[in-house]
Amino acid sequence: MKTTLAPTAMLAASLGGVVWVRIGCKGSVDCSRDLRQFVELMITRGQPKIVIDLENCPGMDSTFMGTLAGMSLRLRQVQGGCLDIVNPGERNLQSLHELGLDHILNVDCSGSLWARERQMLEEQLQEPVPAAPTDEEARRATMTEAHETLCEVNCDNVNRFRDVLELLRESRPE
Repeated sequence: MKTTLAPTAMLAASLGGVVWVRIGCKGSVDCSRDLRQFVELMITRGQPKIVIDLENCPGMDSTFMGTLAGMSLRLRQVQGGCLDIVNPGERNLQSLHELGLDHILNVDCSGSLWARERQMLEEQLQEPVPAAPTDEEARRATMTEAHETLCEVNCDNVNRFRDVLELLRESRPE
C-alpha cells in the first residue's frame, strides 16, 4: 500500500502489517482531519497498527495533539490496534508532556520500537496520505473534537482550552 498529502507532506507506507505515517510538516489543524480520516480508513482495511513518525515535524498545535489523542483512544477499541509515536524530538515530546498526553500515547524516545520497519522505511515511504477538501465547518469540527479530547484525557486541559472551546462553539453557523 502506498498512499501523500502533498499540501501538508504526510507520507504513508504499510510495512509488515504496520502502517507508518511520516509527518513532514508542522502538525496542525490543516493536516489533522486528513490524518484522522486516513487512520479510520486503515482501521476499516484491517490495519489498526499505526506508527506516527515525527522526525520531520518541527512542532504541533493543540488540534493536532488532540487528534493524536483521539486516534489513540479509538485504536484502543480495535482488536490489535495501537498508535505509537516515534522520533518525537525534544520540542514535540515537551508539548505532549505539557498537555498530559504522554500517559495515553505510546511515545518511543529510545528508538527501540519498530527497528526492522525503520530499516525498510526509506524505500517504502513514498505515498502521500490523501487530502480531502476542507471547508470552514469541517475545520471547526476537527478543532472542536480535538480540544474536547484533550480535556477528556487530562483535566488540567479543561482550564487551558475552555476559552478556545467556547469560541469554537459560538462560531458554529446556526
